[in-house]
Amino acid sequence: MEGLDWWESALESAIQKLADNLRVVVLLDREESFRHALALFRDFRNAVEALVLLRKGWIMPLRR
Repeated sequence: MEGLDWWESALESAIQKLADNLRVVVLLDREESFRHALALFRDFRNAVEALVLLRKGWIMPLRR
């Protein structure tokens, strides 16, 4: 399905960007970056969960 391919690609791209940003924040290793790293991790987890559910067919995007 074309619409699902677009969403899957968008989620994969978002996951990669979040992973890259999380890597940079963790490497900074400063106390003030902890909250930012935690927020990035939560977004990363949510994106991965959405991708898994999309691939299993448990969720369907309403529109692109």
